[in-house]
Amino acid sequence: NTEQNNILILLYPIATPENVRYSINVQDHFVRFVYHDSMPPDSIDVNLNESEYNSIKLLCDSVDSSQPIKIGEEALDTWELSLFINDKIC
Repeated sequence: NTEQNNILILLYPIATPENVRYSINVQDHFVRFVYHDSMPPDSIDVNLNESEYNSIKLLCDSVDSSQPIKIGEEALDTWELSLFINDKIC
């Protein structure tokens, strides 16, 4: 399979996806962690070795993106996470 997976995880205070605080983007053999609550945003870039990349790809391939994943119930003073694989929300 030569398809490249793009994985994006957004973390934000509950029910406010327009206020992303952290993002993790995995694309090819590269990961970027961004803290959006600073000016300018702080970021850390990490290169993945082949084993790390294959583990993430296996996880990505195992997610059934046709079924939304809902875990738990909403609570105050907590965080929400959105997972996108190849630009489709899971």
